[in-house]
Amino acid sequence: MSVDPITLAVVRNFLNATAVEMRDTIQRTSFSPVIYEDRDFACGLLDAEGGTMAEAPGLTLFMGTLSPGVRKCLDLLGAGVVEAGDIFIVGLPDYTGSHPADMLLFAPIFYGQRLFGFTASKAHLIDVGAKDPYPTDSTDAFQEGLRLPPINLYRRGVLDTNIEGIFKVNSRAPEVIWGDIQSQIASFRTGERACLRLLEKYGFDSVTACIGEIYDHSERMARASLSQMPAGTWYAEDHCDDNGVEKGVEVKVAVEITIDPHAAEITFDYSRSAPQQKGPTNTPLISTISASRMMGKILSAPGTPANEGSFRPIKVIAPLGSVFNPTTTAPTNLYGWPVLSAIETITKALASSFPERLPAQSAGDLCGCFRYGFWPDSGKMWVEANIEGIGQGASAYADGESAMVHVAEACSRNLPVELEETKDPTIIERYELIPDSGGVGTFRGGWECAAITA
Repeated sequence: MSVDPITLAVVRNFLNATAVEMRDTIQRTSFSPVIYEDRDFACGLLDAEGGTMAEAPGLTLFMGTLSPGVRKCLDLLGAGVVEAGDIFIVGLPDYTGSHPADMLLFAPIFYGQRLFGFTASKAHLIDVGAKDPYPTDSTDAFQEGLRLPPINLYRRGVLDTNIEGIFKVNSRAPEVIWGDIQSQIASFRTGERACLRLLEKYGFDSVTACIGEIYDHSERMARASLSQMPAGTWYAEDHCDDNGVEKGVEVKVAVEITIDPHAAEITFDYSRSAPQQKGPTNTPLISTISASRMMGKILSAPGTPANEGSFRPIKVIAPLGSVFNPTTTAPTNLYGWPVLSAIETITKALASSFPERLPAQSAGDLCGCFRYGFWPDSGKMWVEANIEGIGQGASAYADGESAMVHVAEACSRNLPVELEETKDPTIIERYELIPDSGGVGTFRGGWECAAITA
């Protein structure tokens, strides 16, 4: 079915705007500052096969996990099990790409009897019953919280109160995490209503034809860019200081990037990285895919919103049993640190050859500060997780940005000092840039920032 360019533009922008509206719904209704201030979540719209239709700008590394996570769930559950009013939830790192606290929820969108697609969201819940709210020294997956396979939280619009009970008794902050789950569900209602308005206006077949053309156009743009790049293979390696358990034992991070302009493809190969680790610095394959897609998009077609077509030329190799594709019971709570190192390693390999696309390496850290305790009057847990700004690498044309979150968390934010002092028993004495922390050069790197607490 052919589509006219005006309708195509309307559909594309409508879907992207709907994803942003979903994001705003989560921020307005969530309970935890980790969600509504840090934006430790992502949401978007997927097609009937689980492909990415539209993403809200959010935590970048999460955004690229929604589609492969939902697709893996559908492969397990079977397409025929999905019904109107269902909401699915999963917390297994194999399916989410994260640690168990990052729960993935998704719900189908039906137009009459026809499945149009899915709303999806992944968010960090502040406590899911791990040995502590954020274990940095776990040695297996069973120390890291509730291991939840893909299941129905709602079936045909009816809440499974048994699942609700399991959630609440496995958390030190049951009201907060249940409120955050409901905020994700509220965003699904927002997304579903908007998609039904779109389908009612233009018709199911016309909208789906537009989506197919949106994918094909994005693929053409990415492949056209790759076809103009030099053929070759670039390699770099770096390391994490340790795996959280074996102190001082470095964890090798190695990435080989191959650009094939004839096939118009780019491949990210992690085969020479360290084997699966005893400590929690293991990155599930789905987050490895997400980081690779992010870097592939930056290189090929950075100026347009991502969708499934953007990712078709991007290939990923990561052997099972490695730090970037661990087995199902491996600890993964610090999965973010190796994958951040991988992003920096890709930059290290390619920046000199593609200075117009990539800056120098950044500080390469989340600089997260996670604090928790229990109020003596109520016994309720308080939790704060801040993300401090790091210095970004200089480009070939300008100084690096100061006090920004890592690119893997672009669109996330740190907590305002006023909120920290209100929500938990902390006093911030100073919050400031660290002078001269960006190095020297024709263009210097950005400065980091630091908080001094009492």
